[in-house]
Order: sequence, then structure tokens, then C-alpha cells
Amino acid sequence: MTLGDLGYRQLASGYPGMDTAMASAILNLVALIAGALTLGALVRVAFLTRRVGRDRMRIAGHGELDVVMWSAIVWCLSAVALIPVDAADANGVPFTAVARPGALAHLVQGSYLPQAWIVVAFLAGTIAVIAFLATRWTSVMVSTGLAAVALLAPVLVTHVLVGPNHDFGGDASMYGTPAFAVLLGCIVLAALDRRPVIEIRYRVTVAAAAAVVLLSDAVVVPFELAGASLFGTSTGWLFLLKDAAVLGAGLLAVLRGRSGRPTARPLRAAGAVLLAAIATGAVIGLSRIPPPQFFIPTSIAQNFLGYDVTAPPSWVTLAFDWRPNILFLVISAVGTFVYLAAVRRLNRRGDKWPLGRTVAWVLGWVVVVLTTSSGVGPYSGASFAVHMGFHMSLNMLAPLLLTLGGVVTLLLRATTAHKPSEPAGPHEWLNALMYARLVRLFLNPLYAFVVFIGSYYAIYFTPIFQSAYT
Repeated sequence: MTLGDLGYRQLASGYPGMDTAMASAILNLVALIAGALTLGALVRVAFLTRRVGRDRMRIAGHGELDVVMWSAIVWCLSAVALIPVDAADANGVPFTAVARPGALAHLVQGSYLPQAWIVVAFLAGTIAVIAFLATRWTSVMVSTGLAAVALLAPVLVTHVLVGPNHDFGGDASMYGTPAFAVLLGCIVLAALDRRPVIEIRYRVTVAAAAAVVLLSDAVVVPFELAGASLFGTSTGWLFLLKDAAVLGAGLLAVLRGRSGRPTARPLRAAGAVLLAAIATGAVIGLSRIPPPQFFIPTSIAQNFLGYDVTAPPSWVTLAFDWRPNILFLVISAVGTFVYLAAVRRLNRRGDKWPLGRTVAWVLGWVVVVLTTSSGVGPYSGASFAVHMGFHMSLNMLAPLLLTLGGVVTLLLRATTAHKPSEPAGPHEWLNALMYARLVRLFLNPLYAFVVFIGSYYAIYFTPIFQSAYT
């Protein structure tokens, strides 16, 4: 904002005026904070709150979900306001232009960002309604997933969508964006909401969120700098400020103070909030400054895929032309690690777990990695024939092997059921998900048959297929 029209001129875009630019930045800040509080409050209710008794999966009415409901309402309203504001800002026209007949629809179609805010507004409104009506833990979990998707929508259509290697930037942001929201939300709520939480879980959550943010930025920063100096660009300095603040906030929130003074903990909480606020300001600053990767030459293939596919697909290129898919590599690694850790726990306890199930589970993730990171993955976006092999392998072969792994049974046996006088843990959470009405609906054979068969008619006999490839 203080740079005036510099960023717009760099992008060869019209300048919408200081009022439109200011409105966009302020509303984006409000939306980011409201979204972080929503997700942080959901994580707090779902995993960090000490609820005991016979029914630990029941939510205590609005007392627990008030923060979720009101922050989701603010999030929804700010997203609604951002639809016309960012439609004008992204297209380089003053906000007053939106009032012209037919202008809003035209401007919304001219940029992905206002379309993303439509998604955010719908999801945030849905979360607010669920928070008002929810009485079960599973409803909180559904809202948590919706909040993560809503946070990602405006991020994945902006900086990480542009330039070579944007597939790396997008995948890393899919982890870093929700993690930053969890970090910010949990730290702010810990300072404002004095209701007790399980301290060890809070510290693990904040530490994990901070670590994921830093690891994500380790991928995003080189991508956005595109070879430029870390210390020679505004983007580099803002990333340094953000990551330093994230590290400091995480340490203040996680480390136990050795001082016996009663003011030590409030001071650490205030310091963590201040550093989280600085990191939030850096995030908004990064969203307003065109990064160096906007200005490097980009081929048509790089524009759509993030990389070039120069050689024709062959058995050699499909087998050896590897390009890591960060999203699925991390999922595969975590899935394999958790499974093997559960098997080890059973073995140490003297229980036996079938070797065939372990082999099937590991092979399932091997198939996922080979499909997404070998030459099959990169060429699936350039060749329809390879895409169909990719589709069949990822959607049919890998799920079959993973199902044979019997992961739900394994995790139920490897986790310990807590007494009613103890807070719920992974065993209770897994049981709650298994018997949730929505999950039971999805697992119903009739529902699976209708969706599996009907989806093909819906795709190939409607304009959906054509829209997906245009």
C-alpha cells in the first residue's frame, strides 16, 4: 500500500486507487485472522480441551463453540466483501467500477481470486451454521476440514499458481497455510481464553504447526525468489521476518518458563501473540508484493503444469524422469511411518500382526509414490493416455492395497482406550469417526454404488468434462 502503484505497474496492470488497495489489504487481514481463529478454535475444541465423563465426544453447546461461530461469521462477511473488492483490485480498476451494470460478473470471471472468496464465504457460513447446531465431536472434525479448505482457496490461486515449479509451491502451501492458521489461532486463544487445555497437547500442536510452517517455507521461498537474493528483495526480507517471528512465537508458546514469578507465563503469552501478529503482517505484505518469480520467462507448459515436458512419453521417460510430488510424498511417508510404528507397538506388547497386511499397506503407498513422482506423474498432465494410467493406478490399485492393510483395525488395537475420568485420545477419536452418521453413509454399499456408477454419467454426459479440460 505504501508503495502506491509500483506493484501494479510491475505487473502491467491498472492501478485501482489507494482506497481499493487499502480495502483489499485490510479485508484480507481480517479474513486471515478470522480464519485462523476459526481453525484454531476448532482444533482447541477437538483435541486440546479436557472433557471427561461417559460421553466425551459430546460438545457442551455454544459455550465451547462460540468462538468458532462468531469468528466464522466474521470470516464469511469479510470474504463476501472481498468478492467485489478483490475483483476490482485484481483487475486493476477502481472499486466504483463494480457498480456498473454487468461489471461485477465480468470482473469476477477475469480473476481466480474473487471466485476463491465465493468458496470461502460459502464454507465459512457453513462452519458458522454447524457451530451453532453441533453437539458431537464429529461435527467439529467436519468443520475443521472445511476450514482448512477455505484457508487454502485464496492462497492456491495467487502467488503459488504462477511461474516455473509452481507445483512445488502449491503443494508446500497446502501444508504451510493451515499450519500457520493453527499456530496463530492457538496462540491468540491461549492468551485470551483462560479455559483449561491439556498442556502437553497444546505444546505439541503449536510446535508441530511452527515446524510445518518453516518446512513449507523452505520450499516456497526458493520458488518465489526464483534465483533472486534472499537479502536483495522485499519478498526475501518479508519471508525472513515471517519465519523468525513464527520460530519465536512457537518457542515462547511451547517452552516452559523456569521462573517462579506469576507474571512469567502471561508475559510469554503476550510475547507469543506479538510475534504471531508480526508474522501475520508479513503474510499480508507478501500477498501485496509481486515476488521475483512473476518476472522470469515462463513456457506454456510451465504456466499450466509448473514444469516442461519436452521428451515424448516412453517407458524410459515414465520410469526415470522423476519429479517429486511433495503433497503425496509427505502423505505416503506419514502413512507408512504411523502404520509401522503401530505394528512395532503391537509386537513389543507381544501381539502379532499379519505380515501380509503390512506388505500390502507399504506397497499401496509405494504405488502412490511411483504414480505421482515417477515420470507417470509429470506426464499425466500432458498425455491423456498416461493420465488414464495415472488415474487407474492412483484411484483403483493403490486403494485396494491400502484397504488390505486393515489400518483401522491396527490403530484400534495399537491405541489405548482411556477411562471415563481421562480425556479422550486417538482411540476414542477413531471410534467416533467410525460410527459417525456421515461416515456410515459413505460406507454404505448402495451409496458407493450410486456414486461410483453415477459419477461417470454426471461427468461424461454433462458439460463437466468439457469444463474440466478448458
